[in-house]
Amino acid sequence: MQRRPPILIPNISNIDTQSTAEIENELDVAAILQSLTSLVDEGTPPRSNYVNVMRDSVLESAFRAFKRQRFSPWHRLNVTFVDTAGVTDGAVDDGGPTREFLCLLITEIKDSSFFNGPDYNKNLSLVSRSVDNGDYRNLGQMISVALVHGGIKPLFFSRRLYHSIASHPTPPVTLEEVDDRELQEQLQRVITAETLAEARDAIMEASGSVCLLGCSAGLRSLDEKEYFAQQALRAYVEGRTQKALEQFVDGMNAMGRAEKIRSHIEELEPLFVGGPKALRLQDLLDLFSVSFAEPGSNRRRAQNQTVMFWNDWLIEVD
Repeated sequence: MQRRPPILIPNISNIDTQSTAEIENELDVAAILQSLTSLVDEGTPPRSNYVNVMRDSVLESAFRAFKRQRFSPWHRLNVTFVDTAGVTDGAVDDGGPTREFLCLLITEIKDSSFFNGPDYNKNLSLVSRSVDNGDYRNLGQMISVALVHGGIKPLFFSRRLYHSIASHPTPPVTLEEVDDRELQEQLQRVITAETLAEARDAIMEASGSVCLLGCSAGLRSLDEKEYFAQQALRAYVEGRTQKALEQFVDGMNAMGRAEKIRSHIEELEPLFVGGPKALRLQDLLDLFSVSFAEPGSNRRRAQNQTVMFWNDWLIEVD
């Protein structure tokens, strides 16, 4: 007869390793999301919410569905994956296809031309034709649907983008946030100029770009160079994308996300900013508690050994 291993039970209350503030914040976030999820109609979705997806063009497939006139973010999705030969994975969506679709969708949105910057610190970028087509509104709605319907956290927003959505003040713009290499180099020369003449020459070189951004090119003293550079940086990163941001916020508000961000800016920030949390040894140790047999029994001794091996293995792979 084989000895049964100890039963590992998921540990849902980890008071010892989390601060009271962290626990309260998680509860607040859960309550906020639950309030939105409870409004989703779990009944049979309307035909307008059927989503046909090809895995090599997930974002394009999403645009087709979300642009339907009668698409409703408050109804379930019915997702069907179709391969290149037109063969469907299955006609009934029991939740698995929807979640896979939303996971793939968030990844494609993150890596799309609609955003720029490091992997998990992205700002909106400007795609003029997409502004004219209202695509940013659809993007905002997609992110809201992914969060409410699938529990998929975007996690790639920069703090600047997140605070812009919340209509909160944003920090100074850095040169690294400018994806135009020529403008970046021009403004770098302005910032590093050591004399007023050098600063004016650098501004003259950049005049074509900064005039389009609506920035004044006059410089009365060397002390004004930092202000000028920041004015140009903010105009490029925030000013020219303002219309795209307005559409994006409007789309997120289709499920009340932008409104919730404004009223719970600190609580909801971990859903959008900071990237995925690195998995630590302690996370796995805290994930389970052990249901032991009675002390002194043969089964308990075998369980003790199993738990010891489990902990040793976690230390090795940490």
